[in-house]
Amino acid sequence: MPIAMKPARNQSRATLPGIACIVFALALMPAGMVSGQPQPQNPGESAKQAGVGKLPIKAALEQKFLAERGRSADKVQWLEIDQGQSALTALRRNLSIQSTQLSKDLSAAALQQALALFDPVVTLSAARDRSFVINRTLTDLEFRGPITCDASGVCTRTLATKGVFSMTFDQGRAAGFAPTEIEASKSSPTGDNISETYSGQMSMLFPKGITAFATDSLIYKDNKFLENIGFDVVGSYGRPWTNQFNAGITAPLPGSRFFGDYAAADVALRIADTGQQTAFWQIASLINDTLLQVEQGYWNLVLRKKIYEATVETRERVRALAAKTDRLFASQEATRYDKAKVDAQTSTLRRQEQEALNNYLAASNALTNLLDLDKDTILLPACYEARLAESAPIERQEALQQGAERNPRIRLAEVNRSIAAVLHEQSRVQLGPDLSATASFSRNQSNSVFGYDNALEAFGQVMKPDSKTQNYSLNYTRPWDNRAANANFLQAAARLRQQEILLGQTRRSVASQVTLAVTNLQSARQRTELASQSRDLAARVFERAERQRTLGVVSDFEVIVKSIELLNADLEYQTTLLGRKISEAAVHAAIGSLAQRYGEGSGK
Repeated sequence: MPIAMKPARNQSRATLPGIACIVFALALMPAGMVSGQPQPQNPGESAKQAGVGKLPIKAALEQKFLAERGRSADKVQWLEIDQGQSALTALRRNLSIQSTQLSKDLSAAALQQALALFDPVVTLSAARDRSFVINRTLTDLEFRGPITCDASGVCTRTLATKGVFSMTFDQGRAAGFAPTEIEASKSSPTGDNISETYSGQMSMLFPKGITAFATDSLIYKDNKFLENIGFDVVGSYGRPWTNQFNAGITAPLPGSRFFGDYAAADVALRIADTGQQTAFWQIASLINDTLLQVEQGYWNLVLRKKIYEATVETRERVRALAAKTDRLFASQEATRYDKAKVDAQTSTLRRQEQEALNNYLAASNALTNLLDLDKDTILLPACYEARLAESAPIERQEALQQGAERNPRIRLAEVNRSIAAVLHEQSRVQLGPDLSATASFSRNQSNSVFGYDNALEAFGQVMKPDSKTQNYSLNYTRPWDNRAANANFLQAAARLRQQEILLGQTRRSVASQVTLAVTNLQSARQRTELASQSRDLAARVFERAERQRTLGVVSDFEVIVKSIELLNADLEYQTTLLGRKISEAAVHAAIGSLAQRYGEGSGK
């Protein structure tokens, strides 16, 4: 039977990221704060102030369980908690959410690191060079040619080490080696050669693979001169400073490997940004699952409380009838068989009451573990009647549409698919050639004679150089065969196909989950209606039996039977009613709007 009901109230159209942020903000609130109201520290006192007195189920647990198990009631922490408080406590203490939050922080840091690739890089350097030559002489054997004499008696010799010229001697001499002082090294007459360089460089990476740099260098070098005015004089012009400026840019050309949106740095930035989305949707998915577990646990606790209260109410009714039967048996107005039947029903109800308490304590322990509370804490549900009466009907098609838009599993699969698509396209671009254009120019001041008086003057004249140089180049590189790039492309294509399949599977899984949840909700609503009608009928039958008992038409035992039938009908109604709430939570969990519901509730 299809549901064609309109929502009871307008649903927020905010996207899940906004709602999840609201839930995280609430999760960071101090414990015990929901909707701006502090959580009562002593639920017994708060109930007493409201005129309620001691809760029956609390009193039963104190008397029956705590005393029998030897546990002091003072050590037990009684905690009244509503549905919103339980959800916020679970989100605040869930270790998986905390772990994934750290992953989100790491992704944010990775994004900042990727953005830093486009920050300018400034490098400063200083260098001082000094070179000098030390005078050094050594004594070695030097070959001397022969001294020959002509007919007139003039003797001459050619000096091989001093050039070719003749010297006149008074007599001849044979050739041979003679010890001589030789200059091995000789220092410059102008002194040491000293230079200092102070440089600053800035390089920057731009989007689409463009890189640029600029370098400026101040150079100190005092060029001295030597002048002989009868003796050597060393002088200086006192203008030792010069400046050198260089700049260049390299840009990949369209169609090349490193051009455009798929340059290495651009892809790194996109992947880092997408990584933040991945971490966010992982957290959103964990929140959605956690909230579903909390709703199931909380409504199960409410159900166990209602079952106990209905059982106690019926037992009290039957106890009054059983007391009357005992009086009638004592006066011999009732048979032993009548008394045995009444006692059997009373015993059954007492056993059901104990089972109800056991089940309630088990439900409390389960929710306590989910909320990571102290093991001695016993939960008491509060402020649930209004939520229990609320109904959030939804049409199947609307649920399917919202699930496709909001479910965090689908959004996470879409993000993973987008990452695979980026890497696939980058690997395809990498199959192309490396084609880039480079332009550079330099402005240099010469110090062949002299430069400028000081560094500031040299720097100020940077655009009035002594020489200009410009270079332009076009670079083309094509790897032979490029097997590595082809293999990377095939792997990226396979990963993209894999993510597309996973996305399709996730969408079908969510659609199936939404359809099943809506169907279960429809069935739960119908069962609740039928159970409500059965309970009303059982109540009318019980009231009629009560009237007939006063007239003596029916026996007390028959009234007890009708009372137990009313109890069973009421328990069935409570079970289906709470089952409807759990089915509603399952629908919203399948859609991915549980966080949105809590966000709306917290804003009221």
